[in-house]
Amino acid sequence: MVDDHPSVRQGLHTLLNFYPDLEVAEASNGEEAILFLEHFKASVVLLDINMPRKNGVQTTAEILSRYQHIKVIGLSVDCDVVFQEAMKRAGAAKVLSKEVVVEELYEAIKGVLGRS
Repeated sequence: MVDDHPSVRQGLHTLLNFYPDLEVAEASNGEEAILFLEHFKASVVLLDINMPRKNGVQTTAEILSRYQHIKVIGLSVDCDVVFQEAMKRAGAAKVLSKEVVVEELYEAIKGVLGRS
């Protein structure tokens, strides 16, 4: 999970840890996420769209150019069509509002992994 707001990361981490089939790690920005993925395996990256340094669109494109097996789910408070289209063009499997309930996020994770 990649988000520049610690409270968002901690909250989602806590909620997603209730699902025994998920292992959750955190990064605070796109650059940190890329470095993390160089050393650890991931199947899905939950990625904030609006971040400093390297935004979600740039980070998605870089992740997927290096790790084609990873699925990216974009998360944003402002989930308008422009952001959704930019994330989809970059290769995101799904784009969701940060306001979704955790069960919907969990189902989205399972869905992009083909475990629905």
